[in-house]
Amino acid sequence: MKTVIAFATQEEMEAAKRLHPVTKPQSKPAYDDLILRPEYQPRKFTFPKGQTCIRILPALAGTTGWMHEIEVLTYPNGQHLHPKSFKATSKAKGKSVFDICYSWLRANMPDTLNSKTNRGFRLLPSKMAIYWLLVEVEGSMQAKLFYGSAYDGGPAGGNCGVAHQLYKVVSELSQPGGHDATHKDHGSQIIVEKTIAHGEKYPTYNMTRVRVEAPIVRYMERMEESELEAICPLHEVLRRVEPEEEWELVAKVIGEELRDTIRNSTAKPQSTSSPNPKPVSLAADEPALNEPLPVSEELPIADDTPVDASDDEWRW
Repeated sequence: MKTVIAFATQEEMEAAKRLHPVTKPQSKPAYDDLILRPEYQPRKFTFPKGQTCIRILPALAGTTGWMHEIEVLTYPNGQHLHPKSFKATSKAKGKSVFDICYSWLRANMPDTLNSKTNRGFRLLPSKMAIYWLLVEVEGSMQAKLFYGSAYDGGPAGGNCGVAHQLYKVVSELSQPGGHDATHKDHGSQIIVEKTIAHGEKYPTYNMTRVRVEAPIVRYMERMEESELEAICPLHEVLRRVEPEEEWELVAKVIGEELRDTIRNSTAKPQSTSSPNPKPVSLAADEPALNEPLPVSEELPIADDTPVDASDDEWRW
């Protein structure tokens, strides 16, 4: 006698779904990285695990160096540039909405700010640096943009940021000649090895300078015209976030209610003849906020090592 297998009816399957609904796993929120202008976003480079051989692009004519220091405001699922990052342009003037909120909270609700004993709001920028590098990707030489922490380890000699590590390796003078690794004729490649130890969340980097000279022209000869045309001074690839958008972003840190309170209390008085009062203006000709610049805090970001520091530790 053959065994008879009974299958569930359509009605039974529908009833089972109602009793045990299938829920889709929540996707991780996208990271809103606003450092680069949209057209340069595809050129953002992240070191893969293992070894990567790069050639740093020398300083371009009319610029101050091969690396550009930037100040980055970081918050849940995103980051953008502080106006001080635009040092080569008039956009460096003015102040950030985050500066306004920090000053207001420091004067009115200091206990809400981050400190060694309190995990409060982090509103001050972190030091980072950006530079051009040339790297082989799928058989073609491409121009990429990398930015990372410029933290120098502090007085206690802590872990340095990846950008600061690279700066130290590049600045080592080769023998003989005394040229750093970015020199257009006598520079050399840098081998970057990225590892993530078992159980660790953040990577470590080991950087070695190749002692064989690698003239930059050898790399540029292998590049497509579109790659060469993309290269420009570093300050031209940076994206400026306008104040109105910053008011939306700062709410990710302090919440909408507190954001609205600060915005309303710091708005400039309007003329009685003005029918529509407007919130505080961050005009470019306003003096920069007299608040401390960060010298020690670094927030955990991609390709960085977390450092335990405090807003209140920063000095003038």
